[in-house]
Amino acid sequence: MFKLLVVAISYLVANSNGLNENEDSIIYDPTAPKPCSNNATSAYVDILLVIDTSSNMGNANLRKIGTTLSLILPKFTIGQQSDITQGYRNTRVGVITYDSNVKIIANYTDINSVLDVSKILNGLTASNDHATNIGGALFTALGIVNPCSETDDPNCIQLPYSRPTAIILFAAKAAVDDLGDNLGGIQDTLVFLANNDATLITVNFNNADPILTGVLDIITYNKFAGVSMYNFVSTRSSLTKDFEWAILQANCYCEQANNLFTSVKVQFDSTTNRYSRYRECLWVGPRTVDQNPPVSTVEICDYLPIQSVPANILSADENKFFEAMILDSHIDGGGYIPSYFGLHKNKQSQWVYYGYNLTEFPMSNYTNWAPGYPKPNDKCAILDSIDSKHENLVWKSIGCDPSAQNFNYIWSICQFEGCDSTTLDCCYACAVENQGGFEGKVKKMKRRSERKIKNSKGRFNRLINKN
Repeated sequence: MFKLLVVAISYLVANSNGLNENEDSIIYDPTAPKPCSNNATSAYVDILLVIDTSSNMGNANLRKIGTTLSLILPKFTIGQQSDITQGYRNTRVGVITYDSNVKIIANYTDINSVLDVSKILNGLTASNDHATNIGGALFTALGIVNPCSETDDPNCIQLPYSRPTAIILFAAKAAVDDLGDNLGGIQDTLVFLANNDATLITVNFNNADPILTGVLDIITYNKFAGVSMYNFVSTRSSLTKDFEWAILQANCYCEQANNLFTSVKVQFDSTTNRYSRYRECLWVGPRTVDQNPPVSTVEICDYLPIQSVPANILSADENKFFEAMILDSHIDGGGYIPSYFGLHKNKQSQWVYYGYNLTEFPMSNYTNWAPGYPKPNDKCAILDSIDSKHENLVWKSIGCDPSAQNFNYIWSICQFEGCDSTTLDCCYACAVENQGGFEGKVKKMKRRSERKIKNSKGRFNRLINKN
């Protein structure tokens, strides 16, 4: 069993001038989500600028992009020391432009300072080309994020972990087919980018264009939270603050390298009136009952390679998020249900949840029991459906020994601490590196995104074509 540690974290608050870089340390309250750090100086997020240089954008808007970024990027430590396992905290920057054609203007190795970025952006001019190729631009970004995605070379070497990446798409026009034939390919590319810990941020420079607006709404939609996220308009007065916040949200992530069905937690933040990521990772998945079956809910989560505990559901927002994760992972149309989570009775027969060090804290005021539940003799809980459509999941009490239930598979929802600009808690590869013997294990690890893209090359050919 993994030894679980109590972790104290720091977070930063926004002031009237932007994001405050003076840390205000608090002890993590297990009854509330962990906020992501707002510390740009210690960020290790890569930034890919994907810029529409078609005639639709115009030179004035290109200058606005350069001016806006000149206010943000100096807060980040631009550099080439990319190995986060060695403690380096650098942000690499790349630039891609597109009209009907896509060009890599600067790869990560071409930019070593904010001045380098400024020179590149100041040199951009709008073309006479009215057509755009958003799909091709994002596919090119994928080739930078994961160079091995575009080759069958078995000797292609990539990092054993993904560096989080903020892909900022500045768009003034979308092709009509981007809401039709091209959309599936664009969404496939975004799945592979997400599997490599990349986050899409968009800026709409033509909000009156319904096709562009529709495309950006769709490709920034978070299916678990049920909202579009990090999708801004160029006329927004708070755009500079929004950019910095969104980039640091991209540095708040869950490392995806081990074929885990994982998502960073997203909830509505009433203080900022928007949905936000939190530094907690959620995993939904199975264990077979015929191979060392777990005899407690804690042992279910011991299966994971990262220190984990059964998940807490403290609000209707969280229940909705878990429900979407489970139902999205459709097995025979029913998803990963029924699924154990962290609610259980303690020795005093009180319903409680687990903290990360396996201490217990009382359940919140929120409950979602099915009619007739909880049963008096049950001591644990599952999320399960009460309708044949599996559209709404509720809580049912159950015995705490999963192996004693009549399940072919034991499903569970687990949570573990995420990564942000102040921590590598979610980085499994980083932990292995620190323990030694890293290289031998990494060479045997096949990322799910790499496998999928090699099996799906035909679907991506159309993305390279002009719209």
